[in-house]
Amino acid sequence: MNTTTQEETQDEVFKAALQNLKFTIQTYSRSQRRVAVRVRILIRSLMVGLVIALVFILYLLFILTNQVNALTSTLDNISDEASSVQVSMDSISLVMQSVQAHMEELPTMSSAVDKIDTNVAVMDNNIHTISTDMSTVSNEIYYLRQALSQVSGKVQVLDNTLMSVNKDMKTATKPFKRFNQITPFN
Repeated sequence: MNTTTQEETQDEVFKAALQNLKFTIQTYSRSQRRVAVRVRILIRSLMVGLVIALVFILYLLFILTNQVNALTSTLDNISDEASSVQVSMDSISLVMQSVQAHMEELPTMSSAVDKIDTNVAVMDNNIHTISTDMSTVSNEIYYLRQALSQVSGKVQVLDNTLMSVNKDMKTATKPFKRFNQITPFN
C-alpha cells in the first residue's frame, strides 16, 4: 500500500507539473502574440511613414524639375536676346568704322577749294553716305534698345521664377518639419 500511495503522489505531482507547464506555455504564447502584434503595428507605422516621405520627396522632385525647366527656358531666351544684342553691337561698330572712314575724307575736300564743282559733288556723296550711315546707326540703336528691353523682361521673368522656386521650397518643407515633431509611441 505504501507503493500505491507513493505512485499516486507521484502521479499527482506529475499532473501538477504538467498543468504548470501547460499554464507557463500558454502564458508565454500570449506574451509572444502581444509582442508580435506590437511589432506588426510598429512595422506598419514605419512603412506608412516611409511611403508618405517617398511620395513627398517625389512631389518635391516634380516641383523642382518643373522649376528647373522653366529656369532653363528663361535662360535660353536670355541667351538668344544677348546674341541679338551682340549682333546689333557688331553692326554699330561696322557703321562707326564707315563713318570714321568718310570723316577722314572731309579734310582732303577742303584742300581742293579751287575745284569746287568736283569737290561739291564728292562732298554731296560723302554727306549722303554719312546721313545714310547715321540713319543706320539710329536704326541699330533702336534695335539695341528693343533687345535690351526684352532682356530686361526676361531677367524679370527669371527673377519671378526664382522667387517662385524659393516659395515652393519653403512651402514644401513644412510637412517634414511637422513629421519630425511626431513621436508615434508616447
